[in-house]
Amino acid sequence: EDAAMYREEDSAIVNDIDSYLKTFREREFDDWGKTYNALKKKLGPYKARKYASLKNGDSIYESACGLGLNLVLTLEVLHEHHNITDLVVYGNDFVGESTNLANELMDRGILQTSSGHKGHICQSDSRSLSYVPNDSFDLVFTGYLSPLEDPLQTGLLDHRLWAFYDNICAEGHDVLQKASTSLQENWYSAWVAEMIRIAKPGAPIILEQI
Repeated sequence: EDAAMYREEDSAIVNDIDSYLKTFREREFDDWGKTYNALKKKLGPYKARKYASLKNGDSIYESACGLGLNLVLTLEVLHEHHNITDLVVYGNDFVGESTNLANELMDRGILQTSSGHKGHICQSDSRSLSYVPNDSFDLVFTGYLSPLEDPLQTGLLDHRLWAFYDNICAEGHDVLQKASTSLQENWYSAWVAEMIRIAKPGAPIILEQI
């Protein structure tokens, strides 16, 4: 469901990409309810502190990078706060349309204001980055470690889905609770394990939101 939403939004941007490059700072950022500029103001101090170990020319990787705006924002903050330049960005996302758009936006200069450079942005599952070598990046992060919406794969939608999981908790279905929790934990651990694997020894690994 989320993937379908992102595909639709990405298609709308592709149809008017020149306009988007001029106006993305005033547009809503990835359905967060804030514009790019507003989110940059809010997250800027946090990123300036947590990412300050980076040096000119380092490489960073975002797991589940979408169309790459969080990478753009991060590089701008580091450039403005610490004068860090020439960072090389890498990333992946499950939605191929998003990674295609991220590549096009970067190829068309969206990183220029921070003097950043594009490495590779690829379509893939964040739990399986087998094409990425171990110990590769100076910092690895994800903007949002998203949960499984339906770990038991009930196929239910919207309010019925939420009601099903609420009832599991409310009525004390221990077996289903344990199964759901285990699947959710396995999802998170596989995602984070790959982030750890591809980071250089001692490099920061940052989960911005969970």
